[in-house]
Amino acid sequence: MSDIVERLRRLYVQNGTNYVQEAADEIERLRAERDELRRQLAEAEQDARRYRYLRDQQAGEVDDYGTVGIKFRCDFEHYRDLDASIDAAMGLTRPAEES
Repeated sequence: MSDIVERLRRLYVQNGTNYVQEAADEIERLRAERDELRRQLAEAEQDARRYRYLRDQQAGEVDDYGTVGIKFRCDFEHYRDLDASIDAAMGLTRPAEES
């Protein structure tokens, strides 16, 4: 079965009003928006994993004021990119295009 956008674009539109074309355009716009939101969600989920790693593995003692310190040393390879350094500490690798 072909994609709904392709099928909508092939339909004959009567009365000169092109609701089908508008529907196809809106579907494409919504798909692009969905894909961008999925990308943003994946980034937020990775940030949350980094936070939990730092909280669970690197958090220091609570001081007299209730402050918790986090000590984290970056490896030399990733010292300019904190996310990459935390990922390396977590044993994760990043896709080549993000390196």
